[in-house]
Amino acid sequence: MSRPRLKIDPAQVEKLAALNLSGAEMAAVLDCDKRTLERRFAAVIEKGREKGKSSLKRKQYEVAMSGNVSML
Repeated sequence: MSRPRLKIDPAQVEKLAALNLSGAEMAAVLDCDKRTLERRFAAVIEKGREKGKSSLKRKQYEVAMSGNVSML
């Protein structure tokens, strides 16, 4: 008999990926195996990482346009 499937919230996986956490870090927070996340949530992780990158770029642009010399 196999183990019951672990319930993992995809929205939480996406939020953690947006924070640019590694697979191991996300697995530690969610108390599961890294391979489980990679197997079941590859698309969600990719989407979260892309959202995180665009959010960071948006903030960098705002700071640069407000006159921050090092961001320019």
